[in-house]
Amino acid sequence: MTGHTDPDVDRCEVTRALVVVRRVSGRVAPSSKFADGDEEAVLRTLDEAERCFEATRDRIVPVVVI
Repeated sequence: MTGHTDPDVDRCEVTRALVVVRRVSGRVAPSSKFADGDEEAVLRTLDEAERCFEATRDRIVPVVVI
């Protein structure tokens, strides 16, 4: 999986996609962001991202279209 990576979880396309793939398949997909393969760190990051996404999921945020 590749895409825009960003340290901010809310702005990182790869992290969002990895959370969705893990939810659907139960597995962590290979990605450009976590190429080192340290699965424990990846799982911690995805767990944190998923909690963050769930906490803000019902909030409407304006989007600027260029």
